Amino acid sequence: MGDIVRLVEEAQSREAPVQRLADKVSFLLLQLHLVYFVMMVFNVSGEAETNKLVPRCFAILEGS
Repeated sequence: MGDIVRLVEEAQSREAPVQRLADKVSFLLLQLHLVYFVMMVFNVSGEAETNKLVPRCFAILEGS
């Protein structure tokens, strides 16, 4: 019985490889939405100059 408990505790303490992939994908989607939001804010505010907007969007993506 002790072996079963130990195996279950080990299995629950580790993160499945599929879960790690899902975390990375969801984080990437969050970043892309953030970049899109920043671009929309700059477009609405009238400061959508490419020389300012693109580096800021890349800075968001590089921050992770």
